[in-house]
Amino acid sequence: MRLHGHDLRHGGLGALLAAAIILCAAPAQAALDPQHPTVPRRIDLPAQPLAGALIELSRRTGVLILADPRLLQGLHSTPVRGAAGVAQALAQLLRGTGLQAEARAEGGYAIVRLATMPAVTAERSPTRTRPARAPRPAAPLPFPPDDPDIVVTARLKEETSASVPIALSRIDRAMLQRRGVTSLAGLARILPGLELKDSASNKDRSLLLRGLGTVSTSPGVEPSVSTVVDGVVMSRSGQAIVELDDIERIEILRGPQGTLFGKNASAGVVNILTRRPTPSPEGSLAGAVSSDGEWRLSGRLAGPLAGGQLRGSLSAMSRRFDGNQRNLANGNRINGSERDALRAQIETGDPDRVKVGLAIDFQHTREDVPNGTFLSDSRTRPGDGVLVANPLLGAILAVGGVTPSPRNTAVRTTIDSAVTDRNYGGVLRTDAMLGEGIRLASITAYRRWDNNQVQDYDGTDRMTVPGAAGALIEGADRGDLQTRQFSQELRIYGDRAALDYVAGLYLLDVTTREEYQRVIRTAGAAGPATYTGLARYAVGTTNLAGFGELRWTAGPWRILAGGRLLYDRLSFSHRRVTDVPAEGVGGIRPDFAASGATRQLGWTGRAGVQLDRGPALNLYATVSRGYKGPAYSVSFNMVEAATAALDPETSLALELGAKGELPGGDLTYSLAAFSTRYWGFQANLPVSFLGIISTRLINAGSVRNQGLEADVSFRPGGGWAITANGALLDSRIIHFTCPAGVTCAGSDGGRMPFSPRWRASAEAIWTYPLAGGEIELGGALGYRSLTTFQFDDRDLTVQPGLLLVDAFASFRPRRGPQLRLSARNLFNRPYSSYIANGNVAGTIRFVPRDMNRFITLDATLRF
Repeated sequence: MRLHGHDLRHGGLGALLAAAIILCAAPAQAALDPQHPTVPRRIDLPAQPLAGALIELSRRTGVLILADPRLLQGLHSTPVRGAAGVAQALAQLLRGTGLQAEARAEGGYAIVRLATMPAVTAERSPTRTRPARAPRPAAPLPFPPDDPDIVVTARLKEETSASVPIALSRIDRAMLQRRGVTSLAGLARILPGLELKDSASNKDRSLLLRGLGTVSTSPGVEPSVSTVVDGVVMSRSGQAIVELDDIERIEILRGPQGTLFGKNASAGVVNILTRRPTPSPEGSLAGAVSSDGEWRLSGRLAGPLAGGQLRGSLSAMSRRFDGNQRNLANGNRINGSERDALRAQIETGDPDRVKVGLAIDFQHTREDVPNGTFLSDSRTRPGDGVLVANPLLGAILAVGGVTPSPRNTAVRTTIDSAVTDRNYGGVLRTDAMLGEGIRLASITAYRRWDNNQVQDYDGTDRMTVPGAAGALIEGADRGDLQTRQFSQELRIYGDRAALDYVAGLYLLDVTTREEYQRVIRTAGAAGPATYTGLARYAVGTTNLAGFGELRWTAGPWRILAGGRLLYDRLSFSHRRVTDVPAEGVGGIRPDFAASGATRQLGWTGRAGVQLDRGPALNLYATVSRGYKGPAYSVSFNMVEAATAALDPETSLALELGAKGELPGGDLTYSLAAFSTRYWGFQANLPVSFLGIISTRLINAGSVRNQGLEADVSFRPGGGWAITANGALLDSRIIHFTCPAGVTCAGSDGGRMPFSPRWRASAEAIWTYPLAGGEIELGGALGYRSLTTFQFDDRDLTVQPGLLLVDAFASFRPRRGPQLRLSARNLFNRPYSSYIANGNVAGTIRFVPRDMNRFITLDATLRF
């Protein structure tokens, strides 16, 4: 028997690879659940190396079987003959090996160690001369060891990460819990290559990969980094910046991924998979409290329903944090949040025929993040990049007790900014077996996103102070946004001995409506005056696409080719009504009305070659064309020059990679070198109107993005586990295109914002078994070099190199709650999550959750 050119009749590297891969004859059936493990099948398997036996059982039954290759070294199976269900056959194969099969919530089985190793010596293969290593101590039953990093869905099917020709990172639930990551903002903090552009509202936050992404407040542009939750693409970045609760794993796919994941994946994909219902009852209850007043409660129930005909799960979460900043005007704590979330899932059906799953979720968030905290009373002037001081702002801040600096956390504003966010929807998924090795999947989803915000526009609580000349403007904003999204995707999966493929059709329809009001107060020579502007605008998006990707295997070689043909229709309408004079006032332009529509055909593609030399080395080279469709610069202060549609953003990426492990499997690695060129890059350009900053979306020109990435995992024994990730990035503007009528600072050759040259992280964990459980001690560090946040690359919007250190300890008993104590930002290093020019004056920063050190104690009880 052979798999991808590797002989499985004996042990050695072929057996290790066979055990590491998703062990099924058809990856198209990888999502199947073993809901009928007792259904008898004719199985005849002689005694043989255990890896080969598991491969053969999976091929004959079409049931997914996963195993860490290190568990199988030197082990032989016992024979299985006659009629047997999958569960019975697995039990027979594993007899005497010290291993057992556990049903996975996602479907199939995982091979794990028994909690207590049997006093039986496993039979060894007569052809294997190298002695097997002693097994590591087993974890207590309630808390099994983390699943090995072998399963990803980067090609819309479950595969080993080593077999996928994509630079990716996989973060499992255990790591999220260890590091205290409860949001994508927290994930960006610990993962090199992933960045978050912060803001006072989800509506204006966005993700970036390898220093590239879409930074814009316009609803008329898609994110370059696509966020996918359980197969559903989120059309707006704000929909995706959510609390990470009830998560199974997260996959970060770097570089253009539009072939399979949609047109808005020109820079990469954040693929989130939630936990699914389990065939057996389970539950958990968790609580956490921090030294600075945050608390969090969550719970989950899952298991069979209606006599086993259904499988269901229900999870809930509630979190409160008063904040780590203070508004000196009223004494309130701010920069906090309240979040509540609920998710329910239900599944039914026969995985050998048709399986249906329905999931609904709801998340409510209320935040009081200030609309910027002053870092300086100076700022960079748009157009020429000159640093300009504002003595009046300095005097106003001084009188109010605010001292601008990189450590400043105080604001003094007329009102507390507040944002309410409601994000909810449902997805219906159906999987049907059409024949041996062929599966059809349908994913139907509907989502709603409502965002309401009230913000202090100027960042101060007064316009003048005695003894200082002039007056600033005061202002307040109110915005209401509603997004409705419907998507339908059909996929067909196929697998043969030398060829596997996925193909499909996709429909996305999105409507966004926004109402935005701004009130400005001035203190001119004629006396105080108040002006109001109200803008109502809408954007409609329809996308139709057909896509496919196939992989052909010939011995150790694999050839990959795929593409997506897509059609976009994008339209907008905008109307702004004001009471300002004909020339406008700072912050509000005169009346305006416009509408428009555009249609575009586009395509993405990927081709590549892989050389599989077993678990020690897997080489790949790919070339990809990225594509992001046309856009409109729709915003409150929209102008005539912004009514023309932006051209699509395209890219061409070359990536070379190597993945594998050293002999023995204690060290695994993934290396990637990449070079990507973007044309028509869609970016936000700051512009000044009557001295007040606003932004406009433009085709900014061409950008080059290249670098090296490395991910390493090392288990030297003695209870130690070490992971390290690093990225060297050179992301630069080749040619900046300044739009007509706007003055731009020279940016050619400058570094792209959000692209530090170096990013690195490392985590070390030591686990020590005890009679009643085990303890775990660990630490982690993250480093980023100097980072600029704006195109002009000036000192005030640049953050120096930063090293953050975390530490954690946990006790996991066999019975009772698991306890964990963790410290974030252990050495209390101040930093900013984003730096920009203030709306009216000065330079502002956004204060991250872990600006100051805090300690968290959490407890988890599983039952």
